[in-house]
Amino acid sequence: MIALRPLRRLVVAVGARIDCVPIRLKLALTFAGMMIGLFGVLSLLLYIQFAAGLDAGIRSSLDTRAADLTATARESNQQLLAHPVLPVGSDGFAQILNPAGGILASTPGRGDHSLLSAVEVARALHARVEVNQGERVQLLAYRPARTSPNVLVVGVSTADRDSALASLQRLLFIGGPIALLIACAAGYVVAARALGPVETMRRRAARMCGFGSDERLPVPRARDEIHRLGETLNEMLARLEEVVERGRAFVAGASHELRTPLTILQLELDEALSGERSDEELREAIGSAREEVRRLTSLAEDLLVIAQSDHQRLPIISERFEVHRAMRVIAERYSHLDGLVGRTVRVEPEGEVFLNADVARLDQALSNMVHNALRFSDGPVIMHASTHEGLVELHVLDRGPGFSPEFLPHAFERFSRADPARSRGGTGLGLAIVRAIAEAHGGRVEAENRAGGGAHVWLTLPGVVASAPAISTDAPSGTAMAETSDQR
Repeated sequence: MIALRPLRRLVVAVGARIDCVPIRLKLALTFAGMMIGLFGVLSLLLYIQFAAGLDAGIRSSLDTRAADLTATARESNQQLLAHPVLPVGSDGFAQILNPAGGILASTPGRGDHSLLSAVEVARALHARVEVNQGERVQLLAYRPARTSPNVLVVGVSTADRDSALASLQRLLFIGGPIALLIACAAGYVVAARALGPVETMRRRAARMCGFGSDERLPVPRARDEIHRLGETLNEMLARLEEVVERGRAFVAGASHELRTPLTILQLELDEALSGERSDEELREAIGSAREEVRRLTSLAEDLLVIAQSDHQRLPIISERFEVHRAMRVIAERYSHLDGLVGRTVRVEPEGEVFLNADVARLDQALSNMVHNALRFSDGPVIMHASTHEGLVELHVLDRGPGFSPEFLPHAFERFSRADPARSRGGTGLGLAIVRAIAEAHGGRVEAENRAGGGAHVWLTLPGVVASAPAISTDAPSGTAMAETSDQR
């Protein structure tokens, strides 16, 4: 185990060095290593196969030459001595030897000494023998017939074989490295070209000056991983710009809404401290200041809800309750408010609907919807709940002018109001909070204008329970409704 530690440290050090190498050089080196390994294996296999093919050709040539001289080698010694010259073959030479190694017949130029030693002759009398003499001669010796006491020896020069193998070696060991260098250079160029779009995107990203521009990273035409990476980064930039713009709008809207009550509060306090007011006027100034403080508190709570929803941290405490009973609590609360003479908020039940949700949050959302309807409409406001395809829908309907067509798509955006003068006293957060509460429950909120006049706003939430639960379903009590922020 101790002996492996130096090796492990070496591997870690090499890995650290490799991590510092540019990616295109890594790709080129990897390509070069694979090419060298592959070329080495293929070269070795080619050399072995080529040498085996040449050797097989030599053996075939020896077998053919031996078959041609077999009949001659079977002749008697007297006949052989009478005709000691064997016919010259086109691709080799031959001898016929007696058991003692003496030459009985030979091709011209090979009759001065025996091609085989005494030991090799003795072996050839019992089996076929292949003999390599030097580097350029291949011999085949065997007994031509069982009745014959002689040995037939045929040979061929291996000079052509050795020359062909030497040429192949020069081709592999000289031309091969040159081809590898060219292939590695081509691999480096291909890697550089493949990473070119990444470098182009990097340069564009370095030139991009923050958010607020429509600049995007260039995407290559090839539908590959880099193309998908560019598309993903562009989508991320678009989402980030949207978040930044929403943050800017949020800060700008919050600053505008905070400035008005703070200005009024400062004026009231300055006048109260001037010492020129009566007790009645001071009480009115303090009451007005108290009203502005209440508006600031309500605005701060609304801004907190919006901020929590932006970070998906709006706390939700779910419990099971009957929706129409909760609606009747809201209707009863509004029936005691001043300024609603001749106006009613009523609940039209369509049977019991039970829901698992945050009672306080839904109370706030429904109160905002009702308050918005009462402020910008005439006549009664109707609330009811229904179920549809496993979902529960909470509806608030009114009679009046409804939403303007150009404002309807932006009704649930924060600080958006149909009244451009901002003189109706609202903050433009009421319906934005309704959307945040709906989305925190995994639902949605929608709005439309009614055919006969008026607005229709409804929440769609998951988790409807069709039958009454076994636990108590008393409507929640004590849910205070903060002053809502109006948008229409």
